[in-house]
Amino acid sequence: MIKKLIKHKNIILIIITILIIRSFIIEPFRIPSGSMIPTLLPGDFILVNKFCYGIKIPIINKKILNINKPQKGDIIVFIHKNKKKYIKRIIGIEGDKLEYKNKKLKINNIKIKNKKLSKNIDIDKMFIIETVIYKEFLTPQKEYNIQKYENIENYNTDIEIEIPKNSFFVMGDNRDNSEDSRAWGFVNEKDLIGKAIIIWGSIDLDNYIIRKDRIIKKIK
Repeated sequence: MIKKLIKHKNIILIIITILIIRSFIIEPFRIPSGSMIPTLLPGDFILVNKFCYGIKIPIINKKILNINKPQKGDIIVFIHKNKKKYIKRIIGIEGDKLEYKNKKLKINNIKIKNKKLSKNIDIDKMFIIETVIYKEFLTPQKEYNIQKYENIENYNTDIEIEIPKNSFFVMGDNRDNSEDSRAWGFVNEKDLIGKAIIIWGSIDLDNYIIRKDRIIKKIK
């Protein structure tokens, strides 16, 4: 009887520990779409650091402790206006004047540099798609890869805005195939869940094959 009680007690402690970790420290998230290609692929399983920006009370989502401010270049998971969880990259923070025209990005009147890395031509249902991978230099400390479709016009309206207080302008790394702040506006700081930090596993959803090269991979 005593052994059973101890066993049940240990199980309860394990469950409580998992709930605490998930609520305050680390939360798993699966990449559902291709909006963050080439950085994140559909079928990637990632971990989100919920502690790095501060501590929030679950359910009511009220912050009780500030730790770090989100930075330009961070990949964040947040609650969208439709109550679903989204993942995008922070491109601009409060006070930034941001301009996006003809697929060119400017922040505070400074053109963000891109370096072409590769180009690939695919034929999809008799339509030619020119996919180009660039390295984007958002800040002197932050660089990462993005993807553009060179022969497809930007589907979003060109924009020129100033980012308000406690808000962020986010975009997908797959610039021509991402519904983001260009379409539906800013992300408010209160809606942040956390920062994406690591890919712990990945499955090719078309072929149901494990992508071994993406296991335990730091997210840039």
